[in-house]
Amino acid sequence: MTNTIEKLNGFIDKGNDLLKSKPSSLALELKRVVDAESHRIKFDNTIEDKFTEDKKMRRDFAKQALKIAAELKDEYASVGKEATTLARKELLNKPAVPTDDLLTAEFALDLKKLKTKASIKMTGDELEQQLEGLLAKYPDKYFANELYEAYDTLSASVLAANGDTQTRKKLASTFEQLENAALTEEQQAAKGAITYFGDYENTQLFKDFLQPYDGLTRAIGGQYAKYFNDGRAGIEAIETEEREEFERENAALIARGERASRLSL
Repeated sequence: MTNTIEKLNGFIDKGNDLLKSKPSSLALELKRVVDAESHRIKFDNTIEDKFTEDKKMRRDFAKQALKIAAELKDEYASVGKEATTLARKELLNKPAVPTDDLLTAEFALDLKKLKTKASIKMTGDELEQQLEGLLAKYPDKYFANELYEAYDTLSASVLAANGDTQTRKKLASTFEQLENAALTEEQQAAKGAITYFGDYENTQLFKDFLQPYDGLTRAIGGQYAKYFNDGRAGIEAIETEEREEFERENAALIARGERASRLSL
């Protein structure tokens, strides 16, 4: 079963790489190529409109970077889905029944006694103490899971006698302790993986308060950097900008052609 833990840890390592290392690497590489190309444009005497050329260069690299950002987001979502699916399956697993039949029978008898005591009269504190005693007496995860599954009946009996706020808080606290006691090492890792990936489909890989985002903004401008968490929308915006620019330039060429043929003797 440790193979499950290794797999889940591997998914988290991959998630960390996609959340931290890859965005930083992209920002550094983008800065390098943009700086180099900007330097070339600055000292290339064959380029007349350096401002426009530099602007188009940054837009071209923004388009490439946004494509990579979209791929990173897709990969993170894929890793998150695979990890949480494995984790959810693990949480459904039941501990194996102990091979000691006598111990299992003794536990069943003790649990039956506890249910009877709770139905007669028991406080939240008393139930907590009784459960702690059984967990100490029967340390196998199978028995902890059996107590966990019986807790709804046990707590209902306590609430029937006293349902005040203090009792409810105590029962809630005891439930959390029992839940943790019932989880195997693999299931603890599964819970951690689910917490880590959370809403993986909407996780932002590029956070505007971190250094990689600042580097991207300086390299290509905020008008493109704002799309790094939605790369496809950014690419669409750039293509729309390119299309409109082409149409304006084409219209200008047509207008110049019409002026050129207007004057005649």
